[in-house]
Amino acid sequence: MKRLSILLTALFFLPLVASAQEGIIVYERSQQYGFELPEFAQNFDFPTEAIKPVVLLFNESESLMMEVPPEEVEEEGNSRGGGQASRMLTYMKMTGTRGDNENILETFVSLTDGVIIESREFMGRTFRIESQQPTYAWKLDGEESNYLGYTVHKATAMQDTMKIEAWFAMEIPVEVGPESYSGLPGAILLLTINDGQVAFKATEISLSGVETEAIRRPVSGETVSREEYEKVVSNKMDEMAALKRNRARGGNRRPRH
Repeated sequence: MKRLSILLTALFFLPLVASAQEGIIVYERSQQYGFELPEFAQNFDFPTEAIKPVVLLFNESESLMMEVPPEEVEEEGNSRGGGQASRMLTYMKMTGTRGDNENILETFVSLTDGVIIESREFMGRTFRIESQQPTYAWKLDGEESNYLGYTVHKATAMQDTMKIEAWFAMEIPVEVGPESYSGLPGAILLLTINDGQVAFKATEISLSGVETEAIRRPVSGETVSREEYEKVVSNKMDEMAALKRNRARGGNRRPRH
């Protein structure tokens, strides 16, 4: 991946005095694919995970995480094996898990009132979801390490069935992190969910400040509540599961007249 020089130049404002309470963190986000590869596709060199860079802008009162613009990212060759493999990967994602078909485009968090606004894409539709930020029952075990020149401390939490592990830097004293994950006394630089099913690792950090206008609330997408969005996702996944069962039974064959 590039150094994202154009993006950093566009987003950064250099104040007279740098502050550890505002800046930008670039993460590499990885997610393991949840679909099973059919026997006829075993000869294709499919990637096992989706990897992309995301950017977190933050100050002491709010944060915004967003995807890196495509022109800032070098081709990673995720469609290895050519066009046929790329088309097959698209199909396999549609028959896979929720995580294979869901993409978080932007996440805005107000640290003052706990409001979170997300722009999510799910199976070709974009939704704007506003709710209260989830809270996590973090546990600190005293373990620490060094990452990108910062002393980081380990914290763990369980959320429903998710096992979450985070490493945060108290030298960046703002309760921010990737997507909705925060609530620790320092910025989260490393985070894994369910032993690496989803993972974030910071690759670049700048505390040179951020223009106020750069952190804004997402406006794109169909506005729905969290409950309405979860119902849409649940119904669609049930529909896809029924189609898979029907195909497995040979239900895609036309009836005889």
